[in-house]
Amino acid sequence: MAHFLVSDERCCNPVYESASRSPGGYRFGRVRDKSARGSLHRILGTLRRAIEAIANSKLRRMEHELELRGIPTRNSR
Repeated sequence: MAHFLVSDERCCNPVYESASRSPGGYRFGRVRDKSARGSLHRILGTLRRAIEAIANSKLRRMEHELELRGIPTRNSR
């Protein structure tokens, strides 16, 4: 039994082959529905915009603090 668990014999077994090749079979992490894929893209886009807004805000704050200390920045020219 232990030999079966560590060997590659299971790759040649037709039971495993038919499960991996079936067109309607479940694949981990794969989104099957197009509407689910679209909502995933919307969520990722929203997160991307939020991260960009946070980064831009932090950069503006840092530039403002540098200007207060008398160090010129690229926007103050």
